[in-house]
Amino acid sequence: MQTNIEFETLKANFNDCQERADMSSRVQKKLESQIEQYEQLYKEHVMLESELAEAKAKEKAVGNSKIDKINLLKRA
Repeated sequence: MQTNIEFETLKANFNDCQERADMSSRVQKKLESQIEQYEQLYKEHVMLESELAEAKAKEKAVGNSKIDKINLLKRA
């Protein structure tokens, strides 16, 4: 009788450990998925920041070009 109780206790402990291992695996997969999503969003952010910087540089160059033309017209 004692052996049966010990067996059931060990079985319950094993099942509990198995459930925890399964939960840990699910959490790990979820974290990996979220990390991948974060990395993708970060890449998109960097690309957009680069495009914005390029657009600002072009705008500044166009603005400087117009100012130069106005100054040349004033001199003429």
